[in-house]
Amino acid sequence: MLKIGNLNSLEHKELFSKSGEALSFSAVLTDLPEHKGIFIHHEIIPAGRRSSSPHLHTKLEEFVVVLSGKIRAHFGERFIDLRECSYTTFFPGRQKHFLENVSDSPASCLVICSRPEGDEVFYS
Repeated sequence: MLKIGNLNSLEHKELFSKSGEALSFSAVLTDLPEHKGIFIHHEIIPAGRRSSSPHLHTKLEEFVVVLSGKIRAHFGERFIDLRECSYTTFFPGRQKHFLENVSDSPASCLVICSRPEGDEVFYS
């Protein structure tokens, strides 16, 4: 099945942490049953918000491409600042990680993930 869409027309769901902190707005692009090995979502991160709480996957890889704005990628105690067209990878089992918008305007990115069986997620 061929699926064609537009990021600007997707319905984004606001995400919240377990403590109730407002996080990003997210839309899943790979929602067809045929998408078995890959998971892609579009994140819109408002100014001053994070994409998630710090977390670590045991098996899942995440590849992030910044589409607009300025995003800070946190890896344990370290971070790097990413701008439009920058990308980075969060590897499984290394450090807790998350994305943060450190600018005064919304930022957006694509997050491309593997879908390994038996992945566990640990949050701070």
